[in-house]
Amino acid sequence: MNEKTKIEFMMSQLDNLDGLGLKLYWTPGAARPYWASQPSFAFDVCVAHPSDFLEAAGYNCFVDDRDYSGYDELLSLEIEPPPAGD
Repeated sequence: MNEKTKIEFMMSQLDNLDGLGLKLYWTPGAARPYWASQPSFAFDVCVAHPSDFLEAAGYNCFVDDRDYSGYDELLSLEIEPPPAGD
């Protein structure tokens, strides 16, 4: 079992990533994940969507009012990296 990694983003950043259709992918054996619309390699694993950060914080959607103070709230998610191949 791999050790989980804590990933943090502002709600406003996640809203932008969601609007661009990006997901968080992780290449097995890599130190960190990356945001993309599709995996860079066939064996990369989608480990999270922007909405997963919202759900972990108890939200069910992005706020419509960008002036809302919570829009700049720091949201985090603990993600377990995919196992590295042998």
